[in-house]
Amino acid sequence: MNRVPRPHCRRRGFTLVELLVVMAIIVILLALLLPAIQRVREQYNVAACANNLRQMGVAFISAAGEKPFPMGGGDLFYPSAGPNLMPRTWAGSLPQGSPFPGFPGNPSMVPATRQNQTWGLFYQLLPYIDQDPLFRNNNLTPNPSPVYAQDLQVRQTTVAIYYCPSRRSPQTIPYTADSNLGPINQGTTDYAGSTGTVANTGTQTNGLIQYRTLAPVLIRDVNDGASYTMAVSEKRMDSLLLSTGLVGTPQPGDQYGYVAGYCSDTVRTTAAPYSIPQRDDTTGVGVLDGFGSAHTFGVNVLFADGSVRMVSFEVDPTPRNTPVGLPLTVFQMLSHRADGGTVKATDIE
Repeated sequence: MNRVPRPHCRRRGFTLVELLVVMAIIVILLALLLPAIQRVREQYNVAACANNLRQMGVAFISAAGEKPFPMGGGDLFYPSAGPNLMPRTWAGSLPQGSPFPGFPGNPSMVPATRQNQTWGLFYQLLPYIDQDPLFRNNNLTPNPSPVYAQDLQVRQTTVAIYYCPSRRSPQTIPYTADSNLGPINQGTTDYAGSTGTVANTGTQTNGLIQYRTLAPVLIRDVNDGASYTMAVSEKRMDSLLLSTGLVGTPQPGDQYGYVAGYCSDTVRTTAAPYSIPQRDDTTGVGVLDGFGSAHTFGVNVLFADGSVRMVSFEVDPTPRNTPVGLPLTVFQMLSHRADGGTVKATDIE
């Protein structure tokens, strides 16, 4: 019996032209989708950043209560010439305001607060953001000197809500100049308290956050209304120094940690040339002062009543006359607690 041979079937593959067409379609789809994905991610980051500030707002109001608003701490170094960083101030057997604890490791010792605390605003907020054990931490380790050892864990800990997700995840920055602590990596912060339109030099300011030896601010001192007086906002930084390969690089205004006293790491001014919020710098030089962010459209601001709103980068930069006789931009008016001027919601959009 003769078998009829079957025709040989060849499976035809894609031609080069067809492959190129498919690849072109994929590239076009990605080009359309990626910006949308990035926008969604940035919207999430903006919301997460605002939520960080809201938590700080609850802490800010809880800390104030019937008392003055939290203060910005004191000198950065001890002695003042540096480079050794100021230790915490403890309340206890030594007079209030002493930079050293009366007895390190004694559970009855508690950190001093407000005018008596040399460490800054973000350390003083810890008990009100569910970080009381970190605030009170006074466990000793064998090294270095016991006077400073109880501060190490606090300095080295990163606090998640102190970082804006648009800029970076929680990270530490090195400090190697302290002969007491030795080389350490410190937690930092992407936010800063507002000293108003006066440079943060330790003199009385027209903002909410004061140097520890000056008169603290009470709610009755906020003549412009708590809902339009800035308490905390995002500090402007150099994003190039936060990029891959440079993560953790100290820069001006981000080198002494979140516990730092009255310096541009933790308090900022709107004094010229920082009279409007700006996008993060990209020069690699660093940013010494002022407010800004890594967001696309503006900077998140926590106001004294606990509310959070975004102030646009396009806010009017032109100074306006105010009842106190100072020509101030809209952003400066927000930072001044008693300029007497009027800021509308549409002014900051």
